[in-house]
Amino acid sequence: MARSPLPGLNGMADGLVPRLVFVSALALLAWGGVWQALGPPAGSRQVRLPGLTAEAAGDGDTLIVTSVGNGSPAAAAQVRAGDAVVAIDRHPFHSGPEAAALARQAKGDTLFLDVQEGSRLRRVELPRETADHASQAASGGG
Repeated sequence: MARSPLPGLNGMADGLVPRLVFVSALALLAWGGVWQALGPPAGSRQVRLPGLTAEAAGDGDTLIVTSVGNGSPAAAAQVRAGDAVVAIDRHPFHSGPEAAALARQAKGDTLFLDVQEGSRLRRVELPRETADHASQAASGGG
């Protein structure tokens, strides 16, 4: 066993280090739960849309899909990670927060996304979801 450079701490560090690691892991898990419940922090470039999560790219005028919920309407519409969302409800946007606002403010039961996959541009129709379903699908739990 290594000896502590400080007298009186020999043997004490053996139990302290595992406790610190355990407490740190619990704190990270708790923060992860809070972050998922509240959504990404202000200023984040991440945007949640029905059944998918995307990240603002470049100047923010494009969202790159980072995950699609299994079994979600976005998956059924063949939206894939790496696709680019360039308009929401037929409106182009210039930042992640603006894209999120367009999605929240859009009227009707359907959200239209203009999705670019390579050189192909297509319009995808997604049914609106409750906040619980949207966050569950965005986290991959469809």
